[in-house]
Amino acid sequence: MKKLILACALCSPLFLLNACSEKNAEKGVYTAEATYVLLAKAADQYETGKLGIIPDANIIALIKQYEQTAYTDITALSTKAQAGQAITATEELSVTQAVETLKDFLTEKGIYTGE
Repeated sequence: MKKLILACALCSPLFLLNACSEKNAEKGVYTAEATYVLLAKAADQYETGKLGIIPDANIIALIKQYEQTAYTDITALSTKAQAGQAITATEELSVTQAVETLKDFLTEKGIYTGE
């Protein structure tokens, strides 16, 4: 009996840690989604010439690729979160990397300054 109680006591924090990790992953997805919205707005302003920079077709094509990857990942995980399904840290990392790739590219090209 003592072994059973000890096993339960030792495993309980692991279950709680996993639940906390899932909630943190969901928060990470929502943060990535909010960042994506800002980046997409900057990209749109670049594409339409509203930033005072002459748009380059090659840059626009790359922006669209990076945006599509981030959008697809965010949409899939947002749908999961809304359905109450767990989001893993690996899935969160994938979304974060997709958004960071877009952000880095836009920053490199002077399209996004983070302001």
